[in-house]
Amino acid sequence: TKIRQVWQSSLGKKNANAYEYDGLEIRPIPQNLAPDLLARLESGRPVVDRSKTKNTLLVPLTILGQVIGVIGLEQDDPDRDWSEEQITVAQAAANRAALSLENARLFEESKRRASKESAIFTATSRIGSVISMENILHVTVEEIEKVLSASEITIQFADEETTKKGKQREEA
Repeated sequence: TKIRQVWQSSLGKKNANAYEYDGLEIRPIPQNLAPDLLARLESGRPVVDRSKTKNTLLVPLTILGQVIGVIGLEQDDPDRDWSEEQITVAQAAANRAALSLENARLFEESKRRASKESAIFTATSRIGSVISMENILHVTVEEIEKVLSASEITIQFADEETTKKGKQREEA
């Protein structure tokens, strides 16, 4: 889904896509959400996962109905059930966290776009202020390199013969 792809792209730039709190500190951990677990969470409802040693409550982080992650809460007693109140509180926390995370992602995206637009504005302003053709080409190449970090930049002018050949190909 589009939202999940945007989030994966956003997280792809980070070193970790999971975080763990052990009672003392929050630290990044290299862990991926298992596909079977994600499938179980697609309903948007919490999932209880019991093992022999613990009881885990998994609460989806959803944005516009799309699961982008999960909050996992563990109890060391596998026989102890999660109460409705605990599940409701966990869902409310997950909803608030998802909204806050999306707002932070959108803010970061806006900052990146604003920075890029500022660089483009600076580049086009500088290009527009130059008078000679050689200077225009030089400044254009410099500014494009700054914004796009290209390893090589070519500016080529079309001659009449090339233009005719291009039109003939389009008509064919």
